[in-house]
Amino acid sequence: PPNEWVSVEERLPEDYAPARRKQITVLVCSKAGRVSTASRVYEPEREYCGKVYPARWCWSKLMNNYVTHWMPMPAPPDRRPPE
Repeated sequence: PPNEWVSVEERLPEDYAPARRKQITVLVCSKAGRVSTASRVYEPEREYCGKVYPARWCWSKLMNNYVTHWMPMPAPPDRRPPE
C-alpha cells in the first residue's frame, strides 16, 4: 500500500476489512503526534447488567479519542538469503 496517512474523519480501517475479520492492526498517529501500532477490534453485540450494547468497532489501547490518522502496516522485509 502507498505510504499515506488516512484521516479517521475520512474513513476507518474496517471499511476495507475482509469478511469475518475481527481485528485489523495498523499504524496510527495520535493527537500528540506520536506514531504507534494499534488495532481496530470488532466487538459483537452483548448484554451486560440488563443493558444491550450494539456491535461495534473500537480502537485497542484505549485510543478512541486520540487517533487522528492511520495507515496500513508496511510489508515485512524480504528475508531471502542473498545469492
